[in-house]
Amino acid sequence: MVKTKTVHTIQEVIETRQEIIDSIRDSLNYEIDGLVIKGREIDREDMKRAKPESQIAFKFPAEMIDSTLIDVEWSVSGANYTPVALIEPVELLGSTVQRASLANPDIMGQLGVKIGSKVMVSKRGDIIPKIEYVIATPEGAEEIVIPIKCEACESDLINEGSRLYCPNEDCPNVRYRRIVKWIKKNDIKHFSEKLILRPLYETQRIQKIADLYTLKISDLTKLEGVQEKSAKKALNNLLAVKQIPLERFIAGFDIEGLGERMVKKAVKAGFDTLEAIKTASIHELSQIDGYAEITAQTLQQGVEKLYPEMEQLLKTQKVKIAEPITEGKLKGLTFCFTGKLITMSRKEAHDLVISNGGEPKSSVTKHLSYLVTNSTERTTKYKKAQEQGTTIITEAQFLKLLE
Repeated sequence: MVKTKTVHTIQEVIETRQEIIDSIRDSLNYEIDGLVIKGREIDREDMKRAKPESQIAFKFPAEMIDSTLIDVEWSVSGANYTPVALIEPVELLGSTVQRASLANPDIMGQLGVKIGSKVMVSKRGDIIPKIEYVIATPEGAEEIVIPIKCEACESDLINEGSRLYCPNEDCPNVRYRRIVKWIKKNDIKHFSEKLILRPLYETQRIQKIADLYTLKISDLTKLEGVQEKSAKKALNNLLAVKQIPLERFIAGFDIEGLGERMVKKAVKAGFDTLEAIKTASIHELSQIDGYAEITAQTLQQGVEKLYPEMEQLLKTQKVKIAEPITEGKLKGLTFCFTGKLITMSRKEAHDLVISNGGEPKSSVTKHLSYLVTNSTERTTKYKKAQEQGTTIITEAQFLKLLE
């Protein structure tokens, strides 16, 4: 049974919280990360909501414990190298922690951490272990070695402080990450990284995105753990994505620092073909709303470098870039979807909006036309939409707009 306590003032709430942190939390036979403060009366309707409004969560600060840094390993994801601390195992919030985030070379330098340093470890949000600060470092402690060469292609790594990365666009790690990004960006199901993508890449059956579209069922069933049924599903899902909006096509090639939303701005500004972006000057692109010279350069140079690979993909004739939609029943309208949808996934809903000339949004923006939700729960999005006068409709009402 969860214990409760009646208090009458804000000060009593603060004192109770501190008392629990100091002397009660550790004695409980279950883990807690904060208090819930609410009135005496129980609002059963409010309790059904994912985020009840008649009660407030009062979180505890992250729990911390001291440990010793044994070593640092560098986690590689695409071009990026991220330092991960290996520490003496400690018990923290009911689990054994042996690894903690060091974020990037700048953070390591600011901490002044070395091999053998006594460090304070926390769980940020009670989930991700992180080194908060150095308690002490023994004399003569070993410096942490920052890699200077890419493990996959031997290129010199670039250390920008907040980021350590391989600049080689043709690096095997970067190429593999690009293939994974394409699969994820286009929501292609059943292409398991572990069972399919990684083995196919390591055996050099696929090296570029275009190679995916040359795969046969027999290529997949040769792999350990892949049955014919799964292989057929994966390839059917791959080939089901036939037309892709330009912004998603470019974002699927994983140009560092450039997401689908930013490419969409360029498309809306009239740079609505690969050729238009490739041949545009950086000055022209920098005039796009929300762009500056760095973003313009990233887009133009990224497309220019990857253009041969993009062309190769289009030449398979299994995929084409969808024509920009300038007309449709939803032309000029914007939609934000929140909560669970019944008849479609969030991505399918976004695709419906785009294919009918509208624009999906991930948040409730100032001039949003509609918030689509099947719930009357007063979430942050719901309340913001109400406050600014945005029309709130259900999924069924949204589908009515398309009839």
